Amino acid sequence: MAGGTKRLPRAVREQQMLDAAVQIFSVNGYHETSMDAIAAEAEISKPMLYLYYGSKEELFGACLDRELTRFVDVVRGEIDFTQSPKDLLRSAVLAFLTYIDANRASWMVLYTQATSSQAFAHTVREAAIGSSIWWPGCSVPGRVILSRTATSR
Repeated sequence: MAGGTKRLPRAVREQQMLDAAVQIFSVNGYHETSMDAIAAEAEISKPMLYLYYGSKEELFGACLDRELTRFVDVVRGEIDFTQSPKDLLRSAVLAFLTYIDANRASWMVLYTQATSSQAFAHTVREAAIGSSIWWPGCSVPGRVILSRTATSR
């Protein structure tokens, strides 16, 4: 479109907004981040951001959902569950650290921001339980292991 912005497919626009939000949340934290800053980073208008995500909390929740899914998919994909327990632990830790090194903004949102709020910590914990990576007997956020078998609540 001459003189205007290109219309992107909804899914692409959503990813653009989430990418910008993760970057800004990782630097500023949840409370210090504004929807104005996210809209500017995403190069969209603030009304468009609110059209897709009705509130900052909803946007942050979408960021958590996406980043946790990515984290679980990457880490689980790197692990050979047929290994001995010792090698399984070693590969899980290596996959975990490799992910963090390659995805610092994502990790900052997942760990620092999510665990600083009880509501968001609960969201992370519930998502981890649902994805079978939470140690069922563990009640301390951050103590995550990758089990050989799927666990359920």
